[in-house]
Amino acid sequence: MRNTPAFMGSNTSPGPSGHPPQGGILAGILLALTTALAFAPFAPAQNPLSAIGDAIGGQGGRIFNKSTETVQKLGEAQSTAQAGPRYEYLVGYRVAARLLGNAKVLPADSAVAKYVDQVGQTVALGSAFPYPYRGYYFIVLDTPDVNAFATPGGFVFVTTGMVKFLRNEDELAAILGHEVGHVELHHGMRAIQEGKQTKALGGLLQDLAADTSVGKDLGEVLGPLSDEVYKSVANGYSSDLEAEADARSAEICAKLGYDPSVLLAVLERFRAYKGNYGGAGYPKERAELYAGKIQQAGYAVPAPVPERVSRFADALSRLP
Repeated sequence: MRNTPAFMGSNTSPGPSGHPPQGGILAGILLALTTALAFAPFAPAQNPLSAIGDAIGGQGGRIFNKSTETVQKLGEAQSTAQAGPRYEYLVGYRVAARLLGNAKVLPADSAVAKYVDQVGQTVALGSAFPYPYRGYYFIVLDTPDVNAFATPGGFVFVTTGMVKFLRNEDELAAILGHEVGHVELHHGMRAIQEGKQTKALGGLLQDLAADTSVGKDLGEVLGPLSDEVYKSVANGYSSDLEAEADARSAEICAKLGYDPSVLLAVLERFRAYKGNYGGAGYPKERAELYAGKIQQAGYAVPAPVPERVSRFADALSRLP
């Protein structure tokens, strides 16, 4: 959701049983590979982004099989993101810093930030793109605005207003799933190619891909790219890209044992609250499109997980 960036848009990942694991990320990867998609233990990661505040999460969680459809979409997205993971990360970093501005950020070691990161890392590692260049960073902004958004390279933001707006962990997972979908499908870099300055910006992407930008001021190359991505994040992507992110949220949540249908209720509440489905880029028939996706997929409604209910309630009680 946007208007101040895009709707839908912690260092432990809660598994289907609701129990957050602990330990080292390498051990977690090995365990996930050898125990049929079991959630893995891992250790908190050091924050490499001191420039944008003490608000960055860690990594860990579960490795999943990719459906044929997802592999095809991801392949198309990766071919579109010509600049490569390092430059995509740098573009996303610049956009994230610009979006943060003077925003108040919850510390990474706060209970709410840890909880959002737990759910976020689980969702991210349930995607087809679990390991961006520097991993995923889930950041909680202390503002009453009901919002969530993501920038290229794995930076995902959610506001305290959004957390209060939601009613359970399944809804939080659905919101974060949408934002992870944007990252997974490289929508930020694809937006550059769909923008009004496609020709000039596409040339910059090709320079980065071919490393012909070496020797230039990197800011001269990344600046225009970041400006275009910033517009998309702040105002919403195209209706096609937003619909793709919704679809990925449903697929990821279903894999994790979350109920993907809860996003419909969130969308209707948001429309009643804001008068739209999240910004100019979202299709007017967004809820209908999502309902069709759910019906076509035939997702079963999972049994409630008591630990998720108690975790979410505890997080709400700790919000500032």
